[in-house]
Amino acid sequence: MVVGGGGDGSMAGDCGPMGMGRGSDNPVVVVDVWRGSWVIDLLFGRKEGERDPKRSAQLLALGVSESCSFTHRPQRRFSSETNSHSRGFSGILGEKVDTRVVPNVNLLRENGVHESGICTLIKTKPRVITTSQVRFKEIVEEVKEMGINPLRRSFVQAVLAIRGMNKSTWERKVNAYKRWGLSEDEILVAFAKSPSCFQASEDKIMKVMDFLVNKMGLEASLIVQRPTLITLSLEKRLIPRASAIQFLQSKGLVKMNFYLPKAFEYVEELFLQRFVLSNKEEASELLQLYKEKMDFPE
Repeated sequence: MVVGGGGDGSMAGDCGPMGMGRGSDNPVVVVDVWRGSWVIDLLFGRKEGERDPKRSAQLLALGVSESCSFTHRPQRRFSSETNSHSRGFSGILGEKVDTRVVPNVNLLRENGVHESGICTLIKTKPRVITTSQVRFKEIVEEVKEMGINPLRRSFVQAVLAIRGMNKSTWERKVNAYKRWGLSEDEILVAFAKSPSCFQASEDKIMKVMDFLVNKMGLEASLIVQRPTLITLSLEKRLIPRASAIQFLQSKGLVKMNFYLPKAFEYVEELFLQRFVLSNKEEASELLQLYKEKMDFPE
């Protein structure tokens, strides 16, 4: 099913007789016009069957014109709860749905991107979906040429990453990884696994790689297998956890050949349970060390 409508004039034709103009106060009218439109669910993060028709109608009414396109910025005031829902989508509400939003959403769907992925894209970076059709298609094709499967969550992440940088920025980040001996193919593998590793700044890339390779003695190729490590905070996660593990190793409580990257990836609660609080005799000293390294709350 292709998103949206009105290309044949059907939606626009329905608007006049039903009396819907700008800022219509009639929720039923708006929902009737947009009934079954997947755009509503996308814009407001509601799954089928969970939609609140009245709220969706209010939000749509903020920018719906007689041609059923979002052509003006919201002027009306609704409850603070309604405004909080619309605030993140001001970019979409200010664009014509049929000229940018719907074609771009359709392009993703036609390439097999799951609706949940598209919904995540719109909720986290709504302005991306309003990119010009030509540029958006270029980005999608570029991601496909990298061999990233549209069915994987990383496809949408890659679209976000590439949309957020120009060619020179991309090349600088590639060169930052190359300085650590990684080949271009290895770098693309890392990007395909976790595009967020390219959303880190060049400085962040260099600092994390320096810590992992020079301080921890790990292989640079580790990033090919675990590219998300680049996205973790050096000060709040990597250094404190490495210090805690090294302390436990010095006490013989953790094997010297323990694979450190695993500890970096644990969620905070699991890390504390497994490595800090479970060692009761050392817990007080260890917790103090951990706190000093990351300003851990009392």
